[in-house]
Amino acid sequence: MVIVKLIMKCFYQDIEAPKFTTCPGIIFGYTNRNSLKGQAEWLIPTATDNHDYITNTSWSGSLYPNKILEPGTYTVTYTTQDSAGNKALPCVTKVVIKGKTVTIIISSVIKEYIFLLTGLICEFRISNNNKVF
Repeated sequence: MVIVKLIMKCFYQDIEAPKFTTCPGIIFGYTNRNSLKGQAEWLIPTATDNHDYITNTSWSGSLYPNKILEPGTYTVTYTTQDSAGNKALPCVTKVVIKGKTVTIIISSVIKEYIFLLTGLICEFRISNNNKVF
C-alpha cells in the first residue's frame, strides 16, 4: 500500500477595484465679504474595497476643500487604488466660485455717485431717456 501526502497551497488574488462611495459632482462657493476671492467646502471622497479596509486616495492639482480661490470653475479629479494595484473609476468634481453681485436701479440722472459696497463685484449701467452713460 502506498500513502501519498497531498499538500495544497491556496491564495486569494484581489482582482476587484475599489469604488468611491461618495463623489460630489459639483460644489458651489461664493466670494467672501470684503474680498474678491472665496472658498467652497466639501468632504474628500471616500472609497470602499472588497479586500482592503483602506485605499490610497489622491487628487490632481493643488485644489482642496476651503482653498481660497478667485471666481471661476475648477476641476479636481480623485483617484484611488487598493494594495493589489486595482484602480477605481475616477471621481471628478467641479468647484464653482461665484462672485456676489448687486443690481442698483437709479431712476434719475445723478452726476456724482458715492457707493460703499463691501465684498461685492459691481457693474453699473445708468441711463436717461434711453441714453447709456
